[in-house]
Amino acid sequence: MAWDIAVKTKVYHLLANEIFFRIYNGTYPPGVKLSSFPVFAKEVGSSPETVRKAIYELQKHGIVERNRLGFFVTSNHEKVLEYRDSYLAAVEQRYFEAKQKVEETVLEINQGQF
Repeated sequence: MAWDIAVKTKVYHLLANEIFFRIYNGTYPPGVKLSSFPVFAKEVGSSPETVRKAIYELQKHGIVERNRLGFFVTSNHEKVLEYRDSYLAAVEQRYFEAKQKVEETVLEINQGQF
């Protein structure tokens, strides 16, 4: 059996998701200014570059907006809901892929291939 290991999740994606969850649950309410990259990095125990990538990822999806004063949480609730739905769809897809892999393994075991 071939190895099926795919490490695709980057640390900045994990951080972006965590920031998003804090936006979604109100820890960072709409319109609030986010800390600078170095300050944020100290808070989360990461590098400023990782924080920058995470914030830019959220900015790309409209969750965070940038102006001359810094980065702010969007006030557009629809963007937040869209991002939530796309995140949940991706999690669901990974779940079904893992479930299929388990079912195939069980089938192989039941057919005596192990």
